[in-house]
Amino acid sequence: MSNISEVCIFTIVSNNYLHYANTLFDSVREHCPEADLFLGLCDEITDDTSCPCDEIIDINSLDIPAKGQFIYQYTILELNTAIKPYVISHLMAKGYKKVIYFDPDIKLYSSLSKMLSYLDHNNVLLTPHLTDTLNDKKLPGEIEILQAGSYNLGYIGLRTGAETRKLVSWWQKKLYEDCVVDLSRGLFVDQKWMDLVPSMFEGVKIVKDPGWNVAYWNLSQRRLRQEDEQLFFANDAPLVFFHYSGYSIKATTLSKHQNRHTKKSEGAALEALCDIYDEALSANNIDKFSKIDYAYTTFADGVRVPDVARKLIRESSVVLNGVDYFDAESVTKIHELLNAPFNHPAGLRGLVTNLSAKLWQSRVDLQKAFPDFCGVDSLRYADWVVRNATKEAKFDGIYLRPIEDSIQEFHRKNMGISRHSPSLKHTFFGNIWRNRDKIPLSIRLLLGESVAAWVFAQSSSISKRAASEPVTVGVNLIGYMQAESGVGEAARSSLRILKENDVPHCVIDYRVGNTSRMNEVIDCEYTDYAKYNVNLIHVNADQAAIASKHLAPIVKPDQYNIGFWYWEMPEFPSAFDFAFDEVDEIWVASKYVQASISART
Repeated sequence: MSNISEVCIFTIVSNNYLHYANTLFDSVREHCPEADLFLGLCDEITDDTSCPCDEIIDINSLDIPAKGQFIYQYTILELNTAIKPYVISHLMAKGYKKVIYFDPDIKLYSSLSKMLSYLDHNNVLLTPHLTDTLNDKKLPGEIEILQAGSYNLGYIGLRTGAETRKLVSWWQKKLYEDCVVDLSRGLFVDQKWMDLVPSMFEGVKIVKDPGWNVAYWNLSQRRLRQEDEQLFFANDAPLVFFHYSGYSIKATTLSKHQNRHTKKSEGAALEALCDIYDEALSANNIDKFSKIDYAYTTFADGVRVPDVARKLIRESSVVLNGVDYFDAESVTKIHELLNAPFNHPAGLRGLVTNLSAKLWQSRVDLQKAFPDFCGVDSLRYADWVVRNATKEAKFDGIYLRPIEDSIQEFHRKNMGISRHSPSLKHTFFGNIWRNRDKIPLSIRLLLGESVAAWVFAQSSSISKRAASEPVTVGVNLIGYMQAESGVGEAARSSLRILKENDVPHCVIDYRVGNTSRMNEVIDCEYTDYAKYNVNLIHVNADQAAIASKHLAPIVKPDQYNIGFWYWEMPEFPSAFDFAFDEVDEIWVASKYVQASISART
């Protein structure tokens, strides 16, 4: 393009959104014919890539360091947003004085002459999400708008100059790793970063024109009116562009991102705008383009990339340095990282991989269902991943096989109990050996294995064991081993006693139901199942039912169970009577607690 215009307008899409981009460009040709049009393609150019623009800027032509890492660390939404400042820099380098970006799901309805005149005197043009209050308690509300950002970055206008080049350079740095949807960190792709721009850079104009960037988030503050087939007004100002964010031809709601408006809720003008857009999308081959696969859905070896894996890739940039993301052999290093056992101090290594751990961290429902996903819940969580992660998280089989192998190894090691064994359906605390006249644990430990073996032999359930299966005498210490709390310190005291007296033992770090900080450091190795004949459980009575559920997969139903309980009130509540049926023996640390609990049993 030897004779370029002063103005260029661009959008960014992957191939499956070309119908949106083409609809936008049709409207730009009509209402701003002097602008050169560019498509930023966040995808690979194929035979199906077609667009009525002046030039397609392929992502591979952009000056982005470590491009493979950059591409694969982001979801399709995040990546389409992340390349925005890189495309702007590319267009400014071409010599354009005014660079305007529109999201692809925008359609122009009148002239951009006012916009172009603003760029004669301002460096940056931004449009706010809101220009008035929201009080109807529908979504999005003001809190959700705060989380998304003050300005909608579906539009930005820039005048090329030193100040905007400085802005674009800063913007590139911010989006290189942090163009993410992560509300817990206060980030929503590029929009939250733009909140800083009016105070950090000169010449920023916030445009509140009611005809600009009309969309579901501000429609309750804009009265739409239609005068003829293509002439619309918002609050009596000409409608310049409408933003169809979250729009679907098939839906009755205006946007999937809200519950405030339907396509017909605001009268005939909105309904007409929707009909016009439906016709335009259909004319621009929505049925064809929407079915095109995204090039970066898979790695170079054809393995599908789960979105949650992209977070791990972004966090592991140093570890993955040197990986060629476009070479099938090289990407095996990525699979190795994703499949490696999650490094957790109390974790059951192998059952939870880096990838499945990241999935758990990304979903509140999984955190609630498997609160101790690396400890007592790890087997149940691993089983859930194997059964459900292909459908719910797009895990390829290559990411399930190591978990399946670890589950089988766990069952082989844990006395051959299978995940389908009826024993796993029983509660952990008892239901089998309930004779309270058996020899107390303290006597059995003193007399040694011969007496313990005799006691075990008296149990009908134990006699059903294979004759060759030995009885392993010792203590499985179960408790909040790393909790910075009294119950945690009590468990650690028992550990010190077991060590001091050379009692065979293993340690299981239990975490469910404890809200204390878990930062205490102790010198022990955690095990992944209860391998001895006695369980010493530092979990109070009120948590007995929860512990029963969560410990079931990693203990055997024929073990002797001791609850080490605390209760610091004179009367033990009758509501906790259920806990007596969950243990064979109760230990306490003081006469006070003994009197309180023994009054109930």
